[in-house]
Amino acid sequence: MKKLFTSIILGLLSVSFVFAQETSSKTVDYTGTSELELSVGLPTPQFSTAFCELSRGINNMSGLLNSFFGTGSSNTPVQRGKNTSYLPTFRLEYGYNLNKWLNIGGGAYYNYLSYPVVYSETGASAWTEKTNTISIMANVRFYWYNHEIVRLYSGIGAGVGIVNSNMGSLTAEEGASMKTYYTFAMDVRLIGITVGKNLYGRFEVGVLGSGIVTAGIGYRF
Repeated sequence: MKKLFTSIILGLLSVSFVFAQETSSKTVDYTGTSELELSVGLPTPQFSTAFCELSRGINNMSGLLNSFFGTGSSNTPVQRGKNTSYLPTFRLEYGYNLNKWLNIGGGAYYNYLSYPVVYSETGASAWTEKTNTISIMANVRFYWYNHEIVRLYSGIGAGVGIVNSNMGSLTAEEGASMKTYYTFAMDVRLIGITVGKNLYGRFEVGVLGSGIVTAGIGYRF
């Protein structure tokens, strides 16, 4: 994954260098225009699932110690099963070009993740954990290369995530109940490229909100 990630970044940098050398006279200023984009990101961010598995592991260890010393009852140890299902992260975003290099706006993100939870000792199915996440973020994008056809940028976004989930449950009763909570949401776009004039395609490499690799289409007006 690290090699792929590095290769993608180097590829995008190579594209920027080629266009800068061959088409520097065709730079353009899109100040005062708007951009509407629909994108799909892979893989679905799973930082929260990793945190829940760590918490569950600590709880299982605590339960084993309680049982060993006879200090109290414990929940039956469970663990994450196989066959994870997920939807990619869908992102709908609007941005306004304040000047040739600065774009501000906002976006809505959605992703879904589910996987089975099994009892550690027997491997029998316990319940299925599901997570639906909707995030609303304010975004800032910096276009550091502007060409009539190709633009290169980096950006960052922050906002609130609305999560509906039973993730991290310790008992079957908890697993049967979905809860809604709010969390801080963040998106970092390390490097991205748009290709086209009014109607354009977009490819992006980043972390957190949208996923590692994101692709989509946009309309500039």
